[in-house]
Formats: sequence, C-alpha cells, structure tokens
Amino acid sequence: MELVRLALVAGALLSAAVAADAAPAAQPVRPSARLLHELARSDDLKAFTTSALTRPAEGGYFYARYVANMCGRDWAVITRYGQAAVEPEIRASGPLPAWRVEMMQNLPRRCAGFAPGEAGAILADLKSRPDLLEDPLLSAERELVDASRAGRHAALRSAVRRLIQLDDPVLWTERRLWDRVAQSDPRTRGRGGYFFDRKVYQGDDPKFLEIALALEIAFCQPDLPCAPDDELSVVCATGGDCAPDRYARSRSFYLANGGSEKGWPRVLALVRRIQNALRTGDVAMFVR
Repeated sequence: MELVRLALVAGALLSAAVAADAAPAAQPVRPSARLLHELARSDDLKAFTTSALTRPAEGGYFYARYVANMCGRDWAVITRYGQAAVEPEIRASGPLPAWRVEMMQNLPRRCAGFAPGEAGAILADLKSRPDLLEDPLLSAERELVDASRAGRHAALRSAVRRLIQLDDPVLWTERRLWDRVAQSDPRTRGRGGYFFDRKVYQGDDPKFLEIALALEIAFCQPDLPCAPDDELSVVCATGGDCAPDRYARSRSFYLANGGSEKGWPRVLALVRRIQNALRTGDVAMFVR
C-alpha cells in the first residue's frame, strides 16, 4: 500500500510539473494595462513619460525608457530628410495618401514636447535609480536576459513563463526578447536558427522565413502599442518603405524575399498558433 501511495504522489507531482509548463501559475496579470492604453491614446509623449515615471509598479520606468529612446532622435532632421526623400515621388505621382502622411508625422508630432537633450537626460536618470527593478517589466526583462546569457535552462523557462503572465506586447518586442528566447536553444546559438514549437529551424530551412515573420508580429496585440509599429513609424518618417500597418509591412517583406501570395496565409496561421500559446501559457512553444 505504501508503494501505491508513493506512486500516486509521484504521479501527481509529475502531472503538476507538466501542467506548470502548459499554463501560467495564474491567469495573466498585466500591471501595465493602464499605461499601455494611455500610450495608445497619447498625442503628447512627454506628458505620458512624466506620468509613467511616477508609476514604477505599473511598468512606468520601462515605458519611460521606451518613449525616451523613441523620442530622443533628432526628429527635426529626420522630418527634413523624409520630406526630401518623398519629393520625387510626389512630383511624379501626386500627393501621398492620407495614411502615409499620418505615418510620417506620427512620432515627430507625438515627441514634439521633448526639449533637445531631455530624453537623454531621462535615460541617464533612470539608470541611476536604486528602485529600477521595482518595475515588474524591467525586472522580468533582466531575469530573462540573465538566464539566457548564463544558459540556465530552468531559469529561462521560469523567465518565459513570467513574461507570458505579464502579458505586455511592448515588453516582448522593444528589445526583441522573443528573438533572444527563440535563439536560446544550444542548437541555435551562433547559427542564426530559431527554436519554435519543439523544433529547431535553421536559416536555410524553407519554413524559417515564415516562422521569423510570424514571431516578429505575433507578440503584438490589436489596438495596443507594439515596437514593430513604432519601428515602422520611424521608417515612414525617413521616407523609407512605408506600410499602413505591421501586417502589411511583413507581407511586403515576405513577398520580396521569396514568399508567395499562396504562402502568406501560412504566416498568419503561425501567428495565431503563437498567440494561442501565449493565451494558454504553453511555455514549450517557445523554449525547450
């Protein structure tokens, strides 16, 4: 009987371990929910940053850093360069479509409240704050980076689980933490491959481009800020290869690099699989 009892206990412990990998320990808790929605609506990113700096427990330091990095660019120079870049197109084809004008003006307008050098001063001040890691997003970012650098597998799984629970699209995408996770498997390091859904795909694999593009956009969420959107705004502001949204940009890149119209639905299907894994807490989708 004692052997039976021990077997049952062992089985229960094994089931619990499997369940821990299949789902977060708790439902996603997004401490940054208010800041995410405020950032999405804000037309004055200086005012947003001032508010965020008073709210570290909500991820405010993380968002202050994010915005300061965005707005610390010399937008006056970028705007002049962008206008010069699109002038030949305007002369040849007429006015730019309204969506493209908006994309070009988006970040210069929203960052206009920052005085020269102010964003850099905010970044320097943040680095010296003793309570920096009281910000849950910065703490989670540090945990993941430290675990991946050290090659500590259990710690990496724990860090990925924590990111899933925090449920913040900018946290995943600002410094491409998803990319760090996908390249954390020993079989991908130094070879440019990705771990995805329990397999490793190297750069010469026909599926690699589709997986890479899906990972790039799948951590974004509808109607919420996401780093690929702001990267696209920067490209548009410089007069570069602009697109109306993250999906259009990825599709254009896919088609220009060997993908086909027939293959694009496969990328979208991968995006849905990744987003479902995030909802269900499937850590094994992202890390061995």
